Amino acid sequence: MKLDQKKLETLAIDAKIDLDGKVKSYENYLKETLTWLEKIHDIEVENIEPAGYIQPTVNEFREDEVLKKFAEEKNLDNVSDTKGSYIKVPKIMQQEEV
Repeated sequence: MKLDQKKLETLAIDAKIDLDGKVKSYENYLKETLTWLEKIHDIEVENIEPAGYIQPTVNEFREDEVLKKFAEEKNLDNVSDTKGSYIKVPKIMQQEEV
């Protein structure tokens, strides 16, 4: 793709970029970038599969297994302050008054 000053100014207006007299430096930078992108188009990718992940991933499914369950009363025996089946803890947040 050929890039001239008029195309660069149009691109700058579309992208809402203020060039402030730096057209020549931006023009050179974009020409280099476009040249590099044209090289990418020359890469042969016909027989290469696209990669979704760098490393192969496999879903490893397993059955859910219920492990040892503790009795609620036994757990609450070690707690100093309870309310029903809940553990009471000190209040740490204050409600702001409106």
